Amino acid sequence: MNIQSIYRTAFLSAALSTLSLIGTTQVVASDLISAPVSIKVSYADLNLSSTAGASALYGRIKSAAKRACGYEGSSLTDIRLWKRCVHEAVDDAVGRVNSPLLTQVHTGTSPTVTAMLAK
Repeated sequence: MNIQSIYRTAFLSAALSTLSLIGTTQVVASDLISAPVSIKVSYADLNLSSTAGASALYGRIKSAAKRACGYEGSSLTDIRLWKRCVHEAVDDAVGRVNSPLLTQVHTGTSPTVTAMLAK
């Protein structure tokens, strides 16, 4: 079985998922042939209410997603499928951590600030 068919199987089975635990998140990529690949990402040492902490966790999640999705491949199709695997794994992990600041780091949006004027 080549890398292209493994990626296709993974996407056709919609088997990409992540699992959030207290202080850790897992990035999971799997296919119908082999057991799921799961990488725990610890963030108990990070302050997710700070930009630095959220950015550090985002980097850890992206790194784990790349490892979980395996070899990038060499053909354009393989690379496209690998990038999709990484993107979906990161999206799922960020969503499951459920941190507004982490989501902002992931989407590249600025935090919403509400200002009040005193009379």
